[in-house]
Amino acid sequence: MTIHNCIFPSIKTWLGGVSESICIFDVLGNEVMTIETRSNVSLQNFDVSVLPPGVYFVKVGDVVQKFVKI
Repeated sequence: MTIHNCIFPSIKTWLGGVSESICIFDVLGNEVMTIETRSNVSLQNFDVSVLPPGVYFVKVGDVVQKFVKI
């Protein structure tokens, strides 16, 4: 998974055709958002405007990547 252009207020995530949930966690490990992906969609947009500024982790399947919301 690669996060492309972390542009407020949305994030574009390359899923590579994977149909799984996207989970976002804060730095304390609390799950703050879950997005159900649509099947047969390789690029998923989701709105993070409801999250306060901070460091977050996006998990798709077994892959986890960090992003910072300013």
